[in-house]
Amino acid sequence: MAVRTCLALLLTLALAPFSGSQAKLYKWVDKDGNVTYSQQKPPDVKAETLKLRGVQNISSEQAKERLNSITDKAQAERKDREFKATTTAESQQRDERMKKNCETARQNLRVLKAGVRIKSTDPKAGGGYLSDEQKAAQLAQANKNIEDNCQ
Repeated sequence: MAVRTCLALLLTLALAPFSGSQAKLYKWVDKDGNVTYSQQKPPDVKAETLKLRGVQNISSEQAKERLNSITDKAQAERKDREFKATTTAESQQRDERMKKNCETARQNLRVLKAGVRIKSTDPKAGGGYLSDEQKAAQLAQANKNIEDNCQ
């Protein structure tokens, strides 16, 4: 849709230097379905007459400036759409990570509260079990992880 609008604006600007206050433009569709616009009425073809109202004579320099302005605006809108798509995807990925982190933190909390001895994964501990202080620190960390990741 935006492409059609942009093309219509470009066509209007291109025809502006040749038009009066009510320029006519002809539109028709050929047998292959191609849409054509022209200032000349086609022979032997049923064409729709489009009126361009409010079009004023402008110089080619003014037409170039308008075209550049429209092009810049279209590019800015494209970049904005791309940015929104990227941030939406990143937001979804972050939400998925937080959900997984939440599940892991809750599982860790359940294990720590189960009252069983927990073997240390720290290679410096030499395969020993968590002390009461280490277990309390792990409980505090699990609670913090739940607070940070669970909503």
